[in-house]
Amino acid sequence: MSVHFINLNGVHYSNDEMQILDFMADENQSFRTFIRHQVGGFYVKGDFHLVVYIHNEFEEARFHQFTVVDYKNNREALYRLIYALEAEVQEMKYPVLYRMAKDKVVHVIHSMVKPIR
Repeated sequence: MSVHFINLNGVHYSNDEMQILDFMADENQSFRTFIRHQVGGFYVKGDFHLVVYIHNEFEEARFHQFTVVDYKNNREALYRLIYALEAEVQEMKYPVLYRMAKDKVVHVIHSMVKPIR
C-alpha cells in the first residue's frame, strides 16, 4: 500500500481483493475484463467509490478501493484523494492509471458545481 493512501481523512481505503470484487459484483459494477489496468467510479447510497485495478501479477495489492462517504458534503475528502492520486502520478508508479483515477475524482467535483447563469 502506498504511503499516500494512509490516513486520508474522510476517505476509507481498502486493498482487500475479495471484498472489493464482492462489493463490485453486488452493485453490478464489475469490470468486464482483467487484461489491462482499469479504473471505475460509481455511487452507492450517497457515497462515491473509486476502484483501481493494477494488471500486474507481481503487485502485492492489485485492487484499491477508495470510498468517500456522503461525498456531496465531503468535498475536502475528495480533494485529499486527488492529492494522494497525484502524488502517485509524480512518483511515476503507474502514472497513466493514477491520472485516470484522479480525473474521475475531478469529474465528480466538477459535476457538483452549479452552473453560472
